[in-house]
Amino acid sequence: MTECWRLRPVNQSDIAGLHALACQPLIYRYLFDNVATRMAWTAITRAFASPHIDYIVAGHDLPNTASSAVMRRLGMRFHKNVRYPLGAGAEYILHRDDAGPMPRPALIPLP
Repeated sequence: MTECWRLRPVNQSDIAGLHALACQPLIYRYLFDNVATRMAWTAITRAFASPHIDYIVAGHDLPNTASSAVMRRLGMRFHKNVRYPLGAGAEYILHRDDAGPMPRPALIPLP
């Protein structure tokens, strides 16, 4: 039997745990130190390898301008404003046929 994992929305009780996670040097390096574009492009490329996925939607909290910059570098376009449990946010979208980032980031080798 295949396990199905689902993410739940973040809430106020997650803040301390997320901060502790982000303070770990390797986590910080891959999520917050400009490696995010390469990691995200690897995930997007993998997702678009499936014929069942036509677009990717990603979101960020409005104060998190670094995440919106990553989404724009990936070739994503603003989709809509949203309200997350922790406040206002925005969503960006990338369709399978969109140009994507130029130049394309190198993919992270995955097993």
